[in-house]
Amino acid sequence: MMAIVTPDNESISNSTRPNASRPAKRIPLRRRLSAFGAGLAVIGFSAALLAPTGTAVADPSASAENTVTAFSLAVDDTQDLTVTVEGAAIEPVERGSFEVYVKPKPKPKPKPQTASTGSGAAAVRHGRSTPVAAARSSG
Repeated sequence: MMAIVTPDNESISNSTRPNASRPAKRIPLRRRLSAFGAGLAVIGFSAALLAPTGTAVADPSASAENTVTAFSLAVDDTQDLTVTVEGAAIEPVERGSFEVYVKPKPKPKPKPQTASTGSGAAAVRHGRSTPVAAARSSG
């Protein structure tokens, strides 16, 4: 490759030469969309972290005092104890009544006794009875 020189015999380097017209570098669509999605995720996570702080600092609304919760029902239903010098005056608590029926356990039916099917001669051998044969015949 030949070097380019000026009329005064000075060489011109490639870096000082103006570049050929190149189109501007384009960022691919996929990379632009993923960058946009990442930005939305950052905004969403920031809002999710800051939203509870804003609701905790905000003034409670007037309707919050009238809401019925399980705790408010339990507080209203507590028994009032008034203690004086004579002692505690306990007011009776009114409660709903209910009945419980306990079904009795059925009595087990007796098992019918089966008749012995074997003959007596099998249990006796040579005039002596064995312990196994005696247990079979007795039970």
